[in-house]
Amino acid sequence: MGKGAKLIGEAERLNCDQVKQLEWSAPKPKSLAIPAEHIEAESPFGKFTISWRPWRSVPVCLEKTPWGGWHGVYDSIEKAKEAAQEAYCFRVLYCLKDGERR
Repeated sequence: MGKGAKLIGEAERLNCDQVKQLEWSAPKPKSLAIPAEHIEAESPFGKFTISWRPWRSVPVCLEKTPWGGWHGVYDSIEKAKEAAQEAYCFRVLYCLKDGERR
């Protein structure tokens, strides 16, 4: 489970319906920068990248977030997107409420 798991409990207590959903790109081919097929989402904080390698036992990685590198591995692209959204939501609402939890 990725680092995002710690934020999931916090995000569930926050009202994430108020935060815009991340918009993901169409799948992109592997490149020198990301040696696997991947999708990206831009946010005011920076870029999220999810990559997948079908031959691995846990094939999907939330590879990059605006606040650091590798974030975790997931069973599906949808689960990785959920982890990215929860981490994004947590940070947006944290900034708006100056650290107070709703």
